[in-house]
Amino acid sequence: MISLYSPLTLAILASLLALVAARFCRRVLLSAALLLVVLFLGLATPLGANLLVRAVETQTPVERRAMLEACPEAASLVFLSGGMRRPARDPDDFGALTTETLDRVLTLQAHKPPKDLPLVVSGGGPFRVGEAEIIAALMERLDIGSPDLRTETRSTSTRTSAFEVARLLGSAEHRIILATSALHLPRATWTFRKAGFEVCPWPLNSRYVAVRGPAGLWPQSTALEKSERALYELLGQIYYRLNRKQNLREHGSLLRKPGGPEPVGACPAGDCPGPGKIFASTARSYENQEAPNP
Repeated sequence: MISLYSPLTLAILASLLALVAARFCRRVLLSAALLLVVLFLGLATPLGANLLVRAVETQTPVERRAMLEACPEAASLVFLSGGMRRPARDPDDFGALTTETLDRVLTLQAHKPPKDLPLVVSGGGPFRVGEAEIIAALMERLDIGSPDLRTETRSTSTRTSAFEVARLLGSAEHRIILATSALHLPRATWTFRKAGFEVCPWPLNSRYVAVRGPAGLWPQSTALEKSERALYELLGQIYYRLNRKQNLREHGSLLRKPGGPEPVGACPAGDCPGPGKIFASTARSYENQEAPNP
């Protein structure tokens, strides 16, 4: 599958632009195109990929104790899926989950989320058996989180996940802990806040790795895949902002307080810093590796 946001694809497009600029003797355009070629090829190296990931991620993963101290009044813990790599036969077909999803689940298990905090697993996907159903079955098998475990299986993207979770929880539970990968968290946090939640972001697993030595300048397939994920999240953030008004028109009715004009948990001027100051407010792994959703 050709990825339009792959650094290699972008480098090829920049090279074609450079050829056109050279053909018509446009020196400024040629210089800019060559600079883009170098930039995009640099993202295929471990150094470039990890610098990009570090710029996108909210924060490095934090421990459970720090998370709970930052969000003492959270009503629920919302866990976001990371996609499926193939259709599942049944909810116990754990092999259908992507490595990203499994990484999030196992990282959450390592943090030992509190048993008294209701857990919501969100993720529908394009297949008959929803992502959340499989994840919930895996969490029950591994004894992760609260016995009060609910699933949301209608969403197909981070955006629809926010509104479907709002539909599931209702107006009484608008302060949540949002758990997902550090790379996905900026987009997810922004989306859930615009959906009316007061969000305390919990970055689970980080893809950033410190690079040392000259080997970091040598292109690698793993670095290319990491850059693709980071670029996907950046493009997703831009897309969501451009479509913000349309999203609120389509789903805003789900988030209204009875008799009130504002969405549940909305903050003045749309500025919602969240309950934990130790987690800086920011503006996303593929949500489905076979058919990623914006």
